[in-house]
Amino acid sequence: MKAVDPNIKIIVNWRPEADHAEWTTLIQQAGAYFDIADVHFYYDWGLANWDTWLNQNPMRNKNQWHDGPTYKEEIEQFHINAASLGYDIKMTSLEWNIAPNESVHHSVFQHALMQSEMLGQFIEGGLSMACLWPLIWDVGDEEFRSILNQNTYTPTPVFEIHKMYSEVLGHRVVQSSTDISHVRPVAALSLDGKTVWLYLLHKSGEGMTFNTNIQLDGFAPDSVQAVSLTANNLNDDDGVLVNPTVEMGAGPGLWRCTLPPHSLTMITFTKN
Repeated sequence: MKAVDPNIKIIVNWRPEADHAEWTTLIQQAGAYFDIADVHFYYDWGLANWDTWLNQNPMRNKNQWHDGPTYKEEIEQFHINAASLGYDIKMTSLEWNIAPNESVHHSVFQHALMQSEMLGQFIEGGLSMACLWPLIWDVGDEEFRSILNQNTYTPTPVFEIHKMYSEVLGHRVVQSSTDISHVRPVAALSLDGKTVWLYLLHKSGEGMTFNTNIQLDGFAPDSVQAVSLTANNLNDDDGVLVNPTVEMGAGPGLWRCTLPPHSLTMITFTKN
């Protein structure tokens, strides 16, 4: 195929975990013949549970075969291993989602918030492509949660998290860290250097707001705006978009924001 069109990209699907030793064997034997490795990420197959996820900070790649590193660590290590073998092989996940759990009911909103941490780690780890499964599929109410409602084809909270994260695609991920384990950050800088996006995932139960302090180094914004995806009740299938206030703190680069309960907040810092 490459003899006909040298610009095509070959994608290989092999093992469900990126850190499986057989990926090394495959790259050693066939690394010159493919460009992208496809791994299917389904969080905790058959056992996915809100309370487990809530107390797992950061979220880890957990399923019945594997209780491994974070998705970010697994993606980064795959790229390091491929490079050490002499190949620039990208990684993708052409199927990913929170796996179903027949014994526990989770609302669509709960699934969306769990998915948001997976997607954030994909961005931080440098995943080349990610395809949520399914977009449209005739699945039961207790199974996979998708971007569109299966009956009305209207957007779900899953759509909203993708829309929020879409702002940073094509831009540069920058380092972010937290000293509060249940607040998970992701940050990016625009290619023109004029915008910083900070995502703060607040993993909490009902009614638990959190007053967060933000240290923004090396960037002096002229304007700040924020939007949060939350829900009035964790059992709701619909999400609610609200606009929390972001205020300047007591020192240079310091900001304050109150995060709604169980929410994903996007703060956009912009300078002229």
